[in-house]
Amino acid sequence: MMDVGVYRLPMAGPDDVSELVALIEQGDIDPQDICAIIAQTEGDGYARGYSALAFQLLLSEKLGMTREEVWDRIPMLMIGLTGGLMSPHYTVFTRKKVEAPGTGEKRLAIGIKTTRVLLPEEYGTVAQVKEVAQAVKDAMADAGISSPEDVHCVEVKCPNLTAKRIADAESRGKRVVSINLAEAGSKSKGASALGVALALGEIKEEDLSDEAICNNWGLYSNVASTSAGNEQVACRVVLLGNSDKSVSQYRIGSSVMKDTLDMVGAKAAFKAVGIEIGDTIS
Repeated sequence: MMDVGVYRLPMAGPDDVSELVALIEQGDIDPQDICAIIAQTEGDGYARGYSALAFQLLLSEKLGMTREEVWDRIPMLMIGLTGGLMSPHYTVFTRKKVEAPGTGEKRLAIGIKTTRVLLPEEYGTVAQVKEVAQAVKDAMADAGISSPEDVHCVEVKCPNLTAKRIADAESRGKRVVSINLAEAGSKSKGASALGVALALGEIKEEDLSDEAICNNWGLYSNVASTSAGNEQVACRVVLLGNSDKSVSQYRIGSSVMKDTLDMVGAKAAFKAVGIEIGDTIS
């Protein structure tokens, strides 16, 4: 059976990993069990990179491996700016095999998968959609989840175009989706989201085209969350859902909020895990 732990920890700055250090040193977290880290950092893309480096340095020491090996083993989805709505924080996910009888109840499970390295000319195209879709299916298997209905959140960190990557594509006679880096980043995120949707049966493959990405708003996923970064060369997938192969103390639910003040959508998410908060908020 699988046991999944979740630790939401505050950070005083992009390089602050002190809360994780404390949990490791007091034996609450075994660094060998860490399988993913998702952070909402303050600052820009440089701050995100600084944060990732801080985690790499810490875990390199604790795991006795190089920074590169840590990066390859543990997806670190660093998201900057904190959106003006959140305090800077990071969430550490742990996973370990345990000898325990199943309860017959589906509990929190996590699956991890990384696509192959994408070529710059593939960013924001159907090629990226299909690569992410396969990674999502593999992550479901890794999590012990068989039904798409049990998947509640798929986080994808995908690559951004850069001037160097554009030059690489052009040197091989290839065209990128856009030389506008902001537009290309949006296309990469859109392709990743549609990859999730394709894997989970939310859209049909015959409806896909390069032109439809970020243009056809009838194509979307209810559970995908995507972010792009210059530090990525492949798509890192962290899939969360419920599985009867897990004995985690947690269960995950989800819903869709139409905007940041949509309390009806938020209440539906709580209800999905059995938390009723009544009609005091509508």
